[in-house]
Amino acid sequence: MGCTFLFLSMAVFAQQGTEKIKLLKPRSYATKGGESSAKTGTRQMITPPSTLASFWSDDFSVKTNWTMTSQAGAGVWKIDTIGPIGAYKIPKILSTTHANGFATFDSDNDCSGNQIADMTTTSAINCTGHPYIFMEFQQYYRRWFDSTFVYVSSNGTTWTKFPVNTAVQFKDYSGSNPTISKVDISSVAGGQATVWLRFEFYSPSSLGSQAGCGYSWMVDDVSLLDMPSNDVSLDQAYSDFWYQGGGFYTQTPISQIVPMTFRAAISNQGSAVQTNTKLTVGIKNGSTSVYNQAGPIHPSLAYAAADTLYDTLPAFTPNAVVASYTARFEISQTQVENTADTVNNSITQTFAVSDTVFARDNGILPTLGTRTVGSVDYTGGDADGSMIGNLFLLPAPTTISSISAFIDTASTPGTTMQYILQRVDSAGGFNQIATSAVMNITSKGSLGRWITIPLTAPISVVPGNYVAAIAATGQVAGSATALPQGVMIALDKQTQQPIRSTYVYTAGSSPPAWGYITYLPMIRMNLLAGPAGIKEHTLNMSLLSAYPNPATQSVAINYNMNKQSDVVISVTDVTGKNMSTVKEAGVVGQHSTHLDLNGYAAGTYFYTITTDFGKLNGKFVVIK
Repeated sequence: MGCTFLFLSMAVFAQQGTEKIKLLKPRSYATKGGESSAKTGTRQMITPPSTLASFWSDDFSVKTNWTMTSQAGAGVWKIDTIGPIGAYKIPKILSTTHANGFATFDSDNDCSGNQIADMTTTSAINCTGHPYIFMEFQQYYRRWFDSTFVYVSSNGTTWTKFPVNTAVQFKDYSGSNPTISKVDISSVAGGQATVWLRFEFYSPSSLGSQAGCGYSWMVDDVSLLDMPSNDVSLDQAYSDFWYQGGGFYTQTPISQIVPMTFRAAISNQGSAVQTNTKLTVGIKNGSTSVYNQAGPIHPSLAYAAADTLYDTLPAFTPNAVVASYTARFEISQTQVENTADTVNNSITQTFAVSDTVFARDNGILPTLGTRTVGSVDYTGGDADGSMIGNLFLLPAPTTISSISAFIDTASTPGTTMQYILQRVDSAGGFNQIATSAVMNITSKGSLGRWITIPLTAPISVVPGNYVAAIAATGQVAGSATALPQGVMIALDKQTQQPIRSTYVYTAGSSPPAWGYITYLPMIRMNLLAGPAGIKEHTLNMSLLSAYPNPATQSVAINYNMNKQSDVVISVTDVTGKNMSTVKEAGVVGQHSTHLDLNGYAAGTYFYTITTDFGKLNGKFVVIK
């Protein structure tokens, strides 16, 4: 765990679109064998705190309510208010009742290379009269070479396993602190007179040499809730640019605008059948409604069922002007939900039409605890020429001028990087068509920001698929610990992307290969300005956008400096009151300045970017 590289795991999916790209084998940190032969349950959700009344709860204020056992290795669960204390400790859980105690399995502090630790309710719980049950708990967890489970039994002997945190990636966190998780345990506990609950941290030596020495898992405020009769959940919203799976783009240049259609993944979180479910998508440009469309009706959604709703006609095509849009996806059904259960009925997405920027990321780094970074060095491929890049589909001819990436502060001064433009041909092969100069990362002061490097010459391209990539240079194949720490790119963990949109090239593998991953690195493609990308900016600076706009918690003011300059950004409200002043030194290339909007009321705000070459002005809207 002390290694400072973050190697990206390779995810292989059914091939579509670029069918003949040779995919990487899935990276296997370890083979997860030798687990309990118990049955496996389903349906874990991460939700806002429930407002439903619980019929059983425990806040860990009484230690004897839980029994701690260890099936393998060192360490047992502990109940206290201390939290993790190992060398790689994560912050302690900020659960509702953390002040009176919470449970911790401190894998790092009890490092033994072999850990299976259980925490079980000492007494049985009576669930008679409760046929549909959610188990809800607050948690905070960071993954290493381990898994986390909830087990449920109605007799104390036969246990059913419910995996939790399955979507948490290697070295990532479970989410916010705390994360509210909910598991449907009706199949085991529903209507039973005796029910036992168990939390298990699973990291035996069979998972590999780095197992049994992870981070930590903390749990608090466990409760059992009666499932509502009616509750449809909007689990994921999809905006498809041009064709299904063709987006999501958070910024699309004017010259590359395409029609957008919409989908949504839904599930029934209630106990009753839900009928006549439909999706409605409404889009606003500021406060002006520009699109509102209801999709086809889904006649019936059974208990525990999931499906996809489509809203495809008519498509939405943005106007060919720089603008920001807010799309609200909302589902409804015949049955009436309790007010508390409607919180999961809608999702909001923001996207923009830009002058020159093509982006998949949302331009705002995730909050502390959920942010991770990705390296351009890979297991089996940590050599000169290893690449990671985002796929951009260009529907119209244009000219590509530069590539940008957010280079994380974890990068090592002394390492070098280069941007490379690839075209994906009709056979699925990658063909290098342009490069930038090689850039040396000279100091930590140049990190933690967007870095734009022009291609050696702007390149005119025809419609097709292109990958804007960053390559590590000066690397030597071999042990990761013998290498420089490399170039680390910040990841957007919040913006959902279709698969096959981020690609990697492992130069040191045998044979070298292209493949795709599920992470979203913050890498962008920049076009020349103009409807067909045929003319360059004549100014030394240009305003790109404020994004998202409208904004709620934070906003990124995006601009480009063709020549280096100190920059001052000032924000005022409609009365002229100064809200914020930010100073940036030596800015060159595409840059984003991030503003925290916690102290901002709803309304319109104006900003001025003052540089050595003049001023740029813009505005954004805050909604609460």
